[in-house]
Amino acid sequence: SFSGAYEDWPTFRDLFQSIVGDNSSISAIEKFHYLKTCLEGPAEELIRPLVVTGDNYPRAWELLSAQYENKRELSRSNFSKFTAVAKMK
Repeated sequence: SFSGAYEDWPTFRDLFQSIVGDNSSISAIEKFHYLKTCLEGPAEELIRPLVVTGDNYPRAWELLSAQYENKRELSRSNFSKFTAVAKMK
């Protein structure tokens, strides 16, 4: 599942694409259904307005990618985690 935490996006993206997105035996509407069932919180809210159709699966993936492929946010999130660990020591 993916809740919208930037630091979790690369892992979720790669696993989802590997298992579902790149699987040619799964239809686009099924992929969209699987995607929606994996999302929570802000990530789910981002694609909630889209009706589950085969045509909307690529749109949903584009919305998520545009939001969570943000290199600045990924770096900030990773840096925050790193400094939190450093302070604990």
